[in-house]
Amino acid sequence: MKMKTYKSVLFSLLALGGMNSCTSDFEEMNRDKINPENVNIEYLIADAEFEMAERIVNSIDVNRNISGILCQHVSKFQYIDATRWEIREGLQRDFLSDAYHELVELKQAIEEVELIDEAEAVKLLKYEKLVMLRALSAYSWQTIADAYGSSPYSEALDVLNIQPKFDTQQEIYMGELNKLSEVLKKAGKSGNIFGSQDIIYNGDVEMWNKFANSILLRMAMRISDIDKENSVKFANQAIAGGVFESNEDNALLKYLKVTGKWNPVYNAFHTGSPSECASNTMIDLLKENSDPRMEIFWSPNDDGEYIGNGFGISGANTFSFFNKETMYDVGLDETGKVDLPGIFMDYAGVEFFLAEAVIRGGYNVTGTAKSHFLAGVEASLEYWGVSSDDVATYVAAAGVRYDAASDKMEIIATEKWVALMTQGTEAWAEVRRLDAPAMNAPVGVGIEMFPVRLKFSPTDYSFNRANVVKAASEIGGDEQTVKLWWDIK
Repeated sequence: MKMKTYKSVLFSLLALGGMNSCTSDFEEMNRDKINPENVNIEYLIADAEFEMAERIVNSIDVNRNISGILCQHVSKFQYIDATRWEIREGLQRDFLSDAYHELVELKQAIEEVELIDEAEAVKLLKYEKLVMLRALSAYSWQTIADAYGSSPYSEALDVLNIQPKFDTQQEIYMGELNKLSEVLKKAGKSGNIFGSQDIIYNGDVEMWNKFANSILLRMAMRISDIDKENSVKFANQAIAGGVFESNEDNALLKYLKVTGKWNPVYNAFHTGSPSECASNTMIDLLKENSDPRMEIFWSPNDDGEYIGNGFGISGANTFSFFNKETMYDVGLDETGKVDLPGIFMDYAGVEFFLAEAVIRGGYNVTGTAKSHFLAGVEASLEYWGVSSDDVATYVAAAGVRYDAASDKMEIIATEKWVALMTQGTEAWAEVRRLDAPAMNAPVGVGIEMFPVRLKFSPTDYSFNRANVVKAASEIGGDEQTVKLWWDIK
């Protein structure tokens, strides 16, 4: 199956300065003279998955994605601007443009699959392929909407429109929820699509169906405070369709011990001078609960202690770094773990959503909130390789804390935050939505300045000013403290 590929004029013009108007030879001027224009759809799949992982997995990159710092899993002891909630202009631009790159490829693949004649749909697994592509697309659009709120969406991937309108976060959510919901209704649950070019599930239709339903559940629960009716509608469809049931279902990109295919966090550490360390938010909570993941996530400092840095604090290298045997090499040598899988979504996260759904009521969830909460805790511990004895001890203690908690949602949110380690974009979203655990304010900065969105980039203002100004006005101003549509607490 062949298709024509296009450069995203939206990004190239914004990122490179572009042109201010179209010309009669616009298409020719933007044609890649080196790379082929006809590409097998399978190659687009692998590239989109890999690029999406590169953007999401390295969530402590101050130039591309700092959600792991914003959610306070991680702090820094040098180059501390990000820990003071000072977000670089380049990041404001590149988080969006990087996502659009993968979305252009997914759009091209979707359009090609949609050309399959209905008479051949079953034979060629048309709707099964669309489930996969729509799930990845929804995943990517959700990260954009959860970062900026409003964003170019309905006109964003039109290569001839260099000044697209901004859609609201609500419009983005509802658009993707409906698209994913409809294609799931048409697709089967068995077969193989794209084979080895799918580097997440190796083309397994059953697994993609579970992933798509799990993403549908995640998006549905994210809007539970603001739109309960649609939240229940889409979550119930996802649950009935079949979400993740064990860690075997986790959506992972498995990196390799091969140069160029390392985990991007390790790669960044290896090529730079890492100043990332454990945060006091993380270390204090792990200590408080005697959490066995402490020694898996972190290494003790030279004094044999687990110490997390605060925020907005520079100083000597006296804090706990990632455990290089189980997490990332800190870049001092080429030993240690280089192939930690990148997590798109996991079973533990699904169980925490189900626990929340039971507490909220109205959702078709069997079991109790506590049973799903403990299943989420257990899944996280087992995924990270905690011994069976320590799993049993910690799960029992978590059950006691749950029973004693006056606010069940707070304890679910807090345990979920720990379980989302390395999933910075999701952890930052859930901290904003569920308001737990409590974030620590940087030295000299008020907690009211906590970033709840990314600002539109100066590049957006330069090339699409009227639409950016309009979008900013509609959400209450282009500030990082302006809450998103679903963040009403």
